[in-house]
Amino acid sequence: MSDLIFACMSLDTASVRQMLLLAESLRRWGGELSDAPFWLLIPQEERTCLEGFQGRLSAADVRIADFGVVPQAASFPFARKVLAAAEAERLAEDAASTLVWMDCGALILQSPAGLQLPPGIRLAARPVDLALIGSRYEGPPDVFWRLIYRECGVPEEHLYPMQSSVDRIAIRPYFNAGLLAVQPRDGLLQAWRDELLRLYMIPEFEPFYQANPRYRIFMHQAVLAGTLLARLSPAESLLLPPTVNYPLHFHQRFPASERPATLDSLTTCRYETLFDQAGWQAKIPPASPELRAWLEEGILS
Repeated sequence: MSDLIFACMSLDTASVRQMLLLAESLRRWGGELSDAPFWLLIPQEERTCLEGFQGRLSAADVRIADFGVVPQAASFPFARKVLAAAEAERLAEDAASTLVWMDCGALILQSPAGLQLPPGIRLAARPVDLALIGSRYEGPPDVFWRLIYRECGVPEEHLYPMQSSVDRIAIRPYFNAGLLAVQPRDGLLQAWRDELLRLYMIPEFEPFYQANPRYRIFMHQAVLAGTLLARLSPAESLLLPPTVNYPLHFHQRFPASERPATLDSLTTCRYETLFDQAGWQAKIPPASPELRAWLEEGILS
C-alpha cells in the first residue's frame, strides 16, 4: 500500500497538457515522494485526446483509469469532476492510506509529504479563495445554505468559522475543491458524488440557479461542504497552510502578509488559465532560475 496517491481528471487536450505538467512537477520536485503513484481519471470516450502524448505519459508514469459519466448530469457544472473524484477514491481504497485529489491545472513544487493525513484526521483541505455564495458566519445561514445543511444532515455544532483565503471573509466551512486529501476507505468523495446526484436537480434549488448563475457553478462545492460537515467533526478536519493549493492566479490579490516570497517556497499551487495570459511571468512570485526554466519549458510542451 502507498502512503499517498495523487489523482486528477482530464477531459480534453488542454487539460491533458495541464495534467502532464502536474505529473511532471511531482516527478521533478516531489522530493522523497517524487515516485508516488499518479492517476489520471478520464472517460473512455475522451481517450482520443491522449493521442500524441504517450511518450510523456509513460515517462511520468501516469496510470490511466476510466470513470463513468451519468448522462443526465454530464452538462451540470463540475459534475464530471465529482464523478471522477469518487471513482479515484474507490480505486484507491486498498491502494493508499491517503488520496490527494487535485485539479489538473496545478503544480507540485516541493515535497508534498505534509499532505499525508495524521492519526485522527480524515480530511485536509483549504478554504475557498473567494466567499462568493459561501455562508457568512456573521449572521444566520441563508435559505440556500439552510437547504444544503438540511438535505445533507449537517449538525449545527459542526458549523465552525473559517476565512476565505483571498478576500478574507468569515464564513462557515466551505472547502476549496481544488485539493482534497482523504482516507480512501472513508468514502467521503463517493458520498460527495451521491449527494450531488441526489440534490442538484431538486426543485428547491432551481430558483437559486435562476437568480444567480454562481449557485449552479458552485453547487458541487456547496454540496461538498454539506457532505463533509455531516460526516466529520471539526476535530477530524485539518485546514492546510496557504503554501498548499495556493491560488497563483490570485497572487496579486492574496493578502500581502501571506504571499510567498518565492514560487519555490510553495508546496502546491493552482493556476487555472494564468499561463495562457501574456506576461504571466510578472504576475507570479519570483522563482529560482532552475524552476523558472523548467516551468517555461513545460508550458510550451
